[in-house]
Amino acid sequence: MVKSITVINHMGESLLIDLRYPERTGLAIRGITGLTPPEANINMTDLATSDGAVYNSARVSTRNVVLYFAYLYAPTIEKVRQKTYKFFPLKKKVKLIIETDNKQVYVEGYVETNEAVIFSDKTGGQISIMCPFPYLRSKELYHTTLSGVTSIFEVPFENASLTEDLLEFGVINDTIGVGVNIPYSGDSSPGLNIRIKIMGTVTNLMFYNLASEFIKIDTSKLEALTGDVLISGDEIFISTVKGSKEVVLLRDGVRTNIMNTLDRGSTWIQLNRGDNLYSYTADTGATSVHIAVEYRKLYEGV
Repeated sequence: MVKSITVINHMGESLLIDLRYPERTGLAIRGITGLTPPEANINMTDLATSDGAVYNSARVSTRNVVLYFAYLYAPTIEKVRQKTYKFFPLKKKVKLIIETDNKQVYVEGYVETNEAVIFSDKTGGQISIMCPFPYLRSKELYHTTLSGVTSIFEVPFENASLTEDLLEFGVINDTIGVGVNIPYSGDSSPGLNIRIKIMGTVTNLMFYNLASEFIKIDTSKLEALTGDVLISGDEIFISTVKGSKEVVLLRDGVRTNIMNTLDRGSTWIQLNRGDNLYSYTADTGATSVHIAVEYRKLYEGV
């Protein structure tokens, strides 16, 4: 069950529309369409000599969310109607956060129409929002890390021994290459945002999964481009999210596009439903690498 809709306009202003307490905003939601899975376009070619057709490809179309409102006196119907012009301006990008009984998701789109009924005993309106990206994204951002060194230092502390060195600030892992599992329960495969911190000299760093997909930075190409291999203080930002793919190096405060340093065969790794085992390796300096992975779950509908 949908509990509330929060709209954030292009100016960053937000309005919480609680379906249980419409008098707070003066907007009573009578119905919403476009929150179930959108239409898929299936491309097939008819067979010339036999019955049926051959499947070629498929793609998910855009999402069209339509909100149906009844206007209440809060304090007047005119002010409520004009409030919709502020939070749903035509042509502008808006963000809708949908809260249900078991999840919070959001979708972004552009306001297509804002139609209102004025000369009627029951005033209200409908707002249509066209969303280029068809899936609903989880509001929560999920994190996991891979590192050659695990930080274990805590305070307050004491050594508690005059003969043994008991304090540990970190421990070097012997599990490089074993990796971590990322269980995924979304409906569609999302891309990853990968942030890599370098704490020493590293060559030929590769991030990969069990399906033999990988992203590998060829440090010989990097050296030719920037004058050095991966060195202490470097940060690498990799996005495999469709529509915003990038590979960027941050060194001494300067951002450099290093997409052309990717090794041949590198792929834009995606998460798949179920278990996803990820790991990394390097020719040298694997223990000097810390990798943080972020992603949002994608849903076909609420």
